[in-house]
Amino acid sequence: MRLQIRRCTTYGCTLFGRPYRPEEEGGYALPHGEIGLDVIASVGAQRFGEHRSVPEIHQALKARQLALCEGA
Repeated sequence: MRLQIRRCTTYGCTLFGRPYRPEEEGGYALPHGEIGLDVIASVGAQRFGEHRSVPEIHQALKARQLALCEGA
């Protein structure tokens, strides 16, 4: 998932040129991270709830079209 960071384009606005982020961003990704909480929860559920191996989890993520290395 990618969230677009926008900048105000209205000249004369007090926020002109300053970036602003979507409000829902905090619910989707950890600060300074690139993996969303939904992916982290899914990996945890597969690893500890279903006792899957790392290669099995990696294959499941690839099936969801998420490109991650096994060490991530």
